Amino acid sequence: MPRNFHHYTEEEIQFIKDNVKGISTFELQERFNKRFNASVSHDSICNIKYRYHLRNGLRNACKRGTPFKWEKEHIDFLRDNVKGTSVPELTQMFNEKFNTNVSEDAISNQKYKYNLKSGYSGTHFVKGYTSFKKKPVGTLKKWAGGHGDVYIKVADPNTWRPYKRVLYEQYHNVKLDSKDCIVFLDGDKYNFDINNLKRISHSENSCMSRNGGANHTKEINEAYIYMAKIKSKLIKLSKID
Repeated sequence: MPRNFHHYTEEEIQFIKDNVKGISTFELQERFNKRFNASVSHDSICNIKYRYHLRNGLRNACKRGTPFKWEKEHIDFLRDNVKGTSVPELTQMFNEKFNTNVSEDAISNQKYKYNLKSGYSGTHFVKGYTSFKKKPVGTLKKWAGGHGDVYIKVADPNTWRPYKRVLYEQYHNVKLDSKDCIVFLDGDKYNFDINNLKRISHSENSCMSRNGGANHTKEINEAYIYMAKIKSKLIKLSKID
């Protein structure tokens, strides 16, 4: 199953730069998703931090409080165990193997640096859970590491997708791509009534975000969507010679 990649705008990159200091990546991820009404993963935020050399100023060390030095055996371990494994699981395995206290951010950075792919959808959950590989297909789970979105397990060993997208695809018999967003018209992310799920583009979603996101009534949100569609149409027409 292909991953849905988020293409960051200059405004979104600047937001990450302005907010990275003094908070964990999980907190930054939550702020970002709330600000832009998005659902980017923890790994995605880590990759942006690594790409732009952004540091939160929080100490990232091993148990003895000294900076962790990455050796070949550490990278080989990640490479041998990354397939089908989430970042929290891989972090736990790593720390148990080498008796360290390396953070999930550090593991994510090494994955990005060495182009190590887990091979699953990228859904990311925080510590303190039973292995998601053992959950049956069809299991619903609130994404505690993000902003509370509900995910559903769609395939073994560890492939999860946003429940709202799966519902929309099944009901309308369509296949969404990375350019499609599904929003809750009434702003309630747990109201999965099919009439409450609206398919919009990223540009329309950005327009809604600039106006407070899906935090208004259903009628107001629908009005913002129509306004965004009109604006998008006008921009396309203005480019026609």
